[in-house]
Amino acid sequence: LKDLMREVKELQAQERAHFSAREKALADALSKATDETAKKNLQWKSAKDRYEQAALNDIHKADTLRVNITEEGEKQFQEYAHKAQELTGVRDLHALLNITAKSERSRQSEQQSALSTLRNTEHELHQVEAEQRAKQAQARSKEQSHLSHM
Repeated sequence: LKDLMREVKELQAQERAHFSAREKALADALSKATDETAKKNLQWKSAKDRYEQAALNDIHKADTLRVNITEEGEKQFQEYAHKAQELTGVRDLHALLNITAKSERSRQSEQQSALSTLRNTEHELHQVEAEQRAKQAQARSKEQSHLSHM
């Protein structure tokens, strides 16, 4: 903030120097002007520059009043910001989001575990079914072999 204030002061000094140099140049040109139309144009430019400089000074004054905040005012703004945070419910929203994220991670973990158990059980079931088919095929084969020997 101090750097910004220093920069603003430097720019204001540059503006003052610019306007004074311009005013001096217009005054010199006005003193050397011989044509009445040229004098009127230079007078008009000089008046316009003074008006612009006054307007710019008014803007700077308004900005200075807006920027210069007392320490007490700064504390008050911080209190307002803190109260606004509480009133907007941002903290509660973040807490709710965290709880929801944890719950979702837990749900996903349980789902993955259940899917893994289901796959293992399905694999074991296929193995048992394959073993039963093999035993049935073997039993049929023995039966046919026994019937063919008779």
